Amino acid sequence: LAETLWSRPTIEVTGSANKLKDYASFTKRLASHFPMLDREKVNYRTPEPYGLADRNLAQGEKAIIDLSSPVPNGTIYYTTDGSNPTENSSKFKVPFVLPVNLGATVELRAAVFVPGGKSGSIGIARLARKPPTIPSY
Repeated sequence: LAETLWSRPTIEVTGSANKLKDYASFTKRLASHFPMLDREKVNYRTPEPYGLADRNLAQGEKAIIDLSSPVPNGTIYYTTDGSNPTENSSKFKVPFVLPVNLGATVELRAAVFVPGGKSGSIGIARLARKPPTIPSY
């Protein structure tokens, strides 16, 4: 499946311009294949939610969490206590601000659940707010 959807060579020469692979286009095309795979009862790995990334937060910066499901009709559940998400965990609905105290690191774990209860890979993002360092002269 990946070879079919990600079929462009590394560099495609179009006239005088080089065009690299387009990952955004690939993920968009991939999403349209999940319903077909479900209809055919193909067992596939459900990807983790989009939007998870480790971040070091600057003083005053808000940790805005904005996740999306790569799978149509997927529901995202998340935790911030280090446990793996289940369908009983917090359900992601809209972007929110995750509190991260000075000197602390919060581990956000999220997974996509599809109708029928199948869950995907657990994605993890670590958000840290480190105290400012004072330069020594």
